[in-house]
Amino acid sequence: MKTTPAQYNRFKRNVEAWLKEFGLTGWNVVFRHGGLDDKCVRAQTEYDMENRQAEFKFNKEHDVAGSRNEIEDVQELALHETLELLLAEMEEIGLRRTYDEYHMSAASHAVIYRLIRFIKRTNAWPNHDKRVRRKD
Repeated sequence: MKTTPAQYNRFKRNVEAWLKEFGLTGWNVVFRHGGLDDKCVRAQTEYDMENRQAEFKFNKEHDVAGSRNEIEDVQELALHETLELLLAEMEEIGLRRTYDEYHMSAASHAVIYRLIRFIKRTNAWPNHDKRVRRKD
């Protein structure tokens, strides 16, 4: 079964929102409904680190309508593909194996700082300083 334009648009809107949430705004982003030969792949992210270009593909041939929750499934796909881009620099460094410890540490800290900003901005910051009183 083919995915619908509405599902593709939901995917695109959600990726755009996550890109903004994680501060991944320095990328030239392109979206495509299709372009995947493997029907088992629901979505895919391709990127070019040097040119800061990313392409998000949403498979036309994958059946998301039969999933447990179609809307949640598409939203989760969008988050998954955005996280692929969030980790792209670390993956690139690992694959090239020409970078040193400094570069890997810088890339991992860039991810950490983005996640901290996201957690603070979304009020997901836990208050571990509250004293928990046990009830006896």
